[in-house]
Amino acid sequence: EWNLGDPVKSYIRKGDGLGGSQFNLYKKAFFSNNAVIARQENWRNTADCTPWPYTGFFSVDKPVTGWETIKSKFIGTGKGYDNPQEVRVGKCEDNNFWSMAEYPRCVLQNTLHIKNHETRTLVYTLGMARDSAELQKIIFKYRNIALAESSLKNLKNYYNDFVDNSVTVHTPDSNND
Repeated sequence: EWNLGDPVKSYIRKGDGLGGSQFNLYKKAFFSNNAVIARQENWRNTADCTPWPYTGFFSVDKPVTGWETIKSKFIGTGKGYDNPQEVRVGKCEDNNFWSMAEYPRCVLQNTLHIKNHETRTLVYTLGMARDSAELQKIIFKYRNIALAESSLKNLKNYYNDFVDNSVTVHTPDSNND
């Protein structure tokens, strides 16, 4: 599952000071080409309706058999993440999201038939792009499992190196440095 937006401002609640943004009304998430695409159709102010310059996406390298973008549909009334309605039923409802008083979510459903002791790898890609050509290029690129694994390893190495070389601690006890 993926949440587009600030979870603290997920809902508009009258008078509690935590109300969601009016810009929730301009969010759009829809399924296209084996991915959920998310857009903010109005950004910064409502006077000129300038879209946010990025498009978010969530995709998988195997065929999607269902998707959901509305949290209340996925989880169900009075349910929680530990036992979501659409998981219990075994099928996402394929709802696109447009202009609601909450942030869009994304759940992708895949159907796999796996034999005993068989393993399968699925590559889920979550990202942003400036235009649809770049978006499709990224989605297609990471459908290659070996490349996705290599890229993830390189990313982990980059951040491990970044943290290892960014934080230095000096204490009065040099054995703790």
